Amino acid sequence: MTVTPVNFTASGAVRLVPGTLMGYTVRETAGTDAVVNVYDNTSAATGALLATIGLGPKESRDINFDRGRTASNGIYVEVSSGSNVLGSLMVAP
Repeated sequence: MTVTPVNFTASGAVRLVPGTLMGYTVRETAGTDAVVNVYDNTSAATGALLATIGLGPKESRDINFDRGRTASNGIYVEVSSGSNVLGSLMVAP
């Protein structure tokens, strides 16, 4: 299975077709708390929640899911709290 990193710094669609979330790497860059949510959807912050990531000031997280999390519709990332995050979602077809 080919896994592709898709970068993000703000809310938006990262995959417009079904796929699998295999993991993520994300960090907060401004020194404030941040929350990032990942949904099974192609637009807006709705649909099944695939992952929620809470970050403290300057914290980073790197997670790999052994079996992945299936997204039937696409993958949308929402930066719901904090505005300075840098990350990549690892996605597979």
